[in-house]
Amino acid sequence: MNRIFQKFLQSVIDLSSVRARCCEDNTHDIDMNPDAEAPIPEWKVYFDGNFWEPSGKDRAGTEIRLDKQFEWAGHHWIIPAAYSCNKGLVLDFCMCTLAEDIREFMKKWDLTPENDSCLNFTQEQQLQIDLDNPLCLDIIPCLKLNGTTMQASHSCSVVFNPCLPDEINNEPEAKWVLKHYELDTSYGWMILGRHFCGQINAVLQ
Repeated sequence: MNRIFQKFLQSVIDLSSVRARCCEDNTHDIDMNPDAEAPIPEWKVYFDGNFWEPSGKDRAGTEIRLDKQFEWAGHHWIIPAAYSCNKGLVLDFCMCTLAEDIREFMKKWDLTPENDSCLNFTQEQQLQIDLDNPLCLDIIPCLKLNGTTMQASHSCSVVFNPCLPDEINNEPEAKWVLKHYELDTSYGWMILGRHFCGQINAVLQ
């Protein structure tokens, strides 16, 4: 990818990761009508699939509301829910970032659509941009249920940036997550879904 601003916008979006929140009604074709606003789909979480491609081979996970909050690495975190699936458990981690921190970061590196080429930044600067990005933080959580360590499988993430210029929009998937969890849109958010393999029903018993 040779566009540094677009890379910033999608800093923690992994298109190859496996995750699904989908709508079974696909009658709204945004590709045929790009000006149409994406409809809000029915909220479903599958162990397999991804944010952009539905996967309904297995049943959707059962949502278990947690609403746990904690402070870590200079950020406020929320774990709003877990999802019990046939193949394991999915946990959502929501990292909150102050809008002012995002604006300062964008100003420091002059991250604008007009300054959107990696040619404008040295390789060292690009690495530093990744490190400075307040919407990007790699975490590797370990999950234990009733003394049983769950095996980590894969993850997927999406970012909401409240400081985007008018000509740039956040992905609709990010907006849907914020709406479902009732997260404050005046803040920036990184939503990370971590998937853990295991016989959840047996462990929960």
